[in-house]
Amino acid sequence: MARLSLAPFLGGLLACLATGAVLAADASTDVSKQAASAPDVKTLDAPDGAFGFADDSGTTGIGRYQFTFDLLPSWSGGAMTGRDLAARAEINTGVLDTLQLGVAAAGLNTRNTPRGEETETARSFAFSLPGKWQWRAREVNDFGMAFLFEPFIGRQQNNPAPGGLIYGIDAKIAVDANVDNRFYATFNIGYAIAATLPPVGGTDSSGLFYLSLAGSYRVTDGLFIGAQVRQGWQFAKAEPDTLNGNALSLGPTLAWQVNDNLTFSAVYLRQVAGNDKARPAAAFELTDFRQNDARVRMTLSF
Repeated sequence: MARLSLAPFLGGLLACLATGAVLAADASTDVSKQAASAPDVKTLDAPDGAFGFADDSGTTGIGRYQFTFDLLPSWSGGAMTGRDLAARAEINTGVLDTLQLGVAAAGLNTRNTPRGEETETARSFAFSLPGKWQWRAREVNDFGMAFLFEPFIGRQQNNPAPGGLIYGIDAKIAVDANVDNRFYATFNIGYAIAATLPPVGGTDSSGLFYLSLAGSYRVTDGLFIGAQVRQGWQFAKAEPDTLNGNALSLGPTLAWQVNDNLTFSAVYLRQVAGNDKARPAAAFELTDFRQNDARVRMTLSF
């Protein structure tokens, strides 16, 4: 009986393995060369203010500062004719790669003329500590996520009703996405609590739950246009079982990024639906809402 020899088989197998290793090494070298020569794909984000009143998940970054100045007019007509004019300034910086903190000051002048009632005026100012903690970076994931918080304290002067100390907090979660460095979108869910301590004693509180969805499109390298829709529910107290009513607003957004350090933006929202339990005839004129809300913002980074 002839004996089967394994020598030729083992020799051929070793030769194939050696040849495969050489080819794999050459292929690996080619891929490395291509990767080294290929240009890096840079993530281009929408600038601050491109989403209107909504926020994104981006942070300022360690060693950088951001200054923003806002003018916020709002007005209504009908059963609750009135207007608000507010101004706000903020400066923040990156404490960590995922955390930014800042300080802000704001002032508000209000004038309301309810139908058949005495004109009401109010002036208030407040100081706050806005912050943002990024859970998920948009640059390395399909979407970004951040938690925003802003505790505030201030004082309000009312006429004819008494004023007093005001304090509270606004907290929200922002989830956003970047599609091919061309289209950007963000979704916010938030709840704001405010309380007033009048001189006569006692505490008045209110709550505001809101959802915002905004999108922005890069028309040119520095011009962004988009839209925002916002739904809010107002509560007479901080508890969620004291609903006063709701309002739905939508409108356009615009942002112009002059350069890497300077941006101008604007947003206008118009109420299109809503319900006020206390005054059905004034369905679009809730205490925490106006028929028209606008903001013009300047952002300076350095």
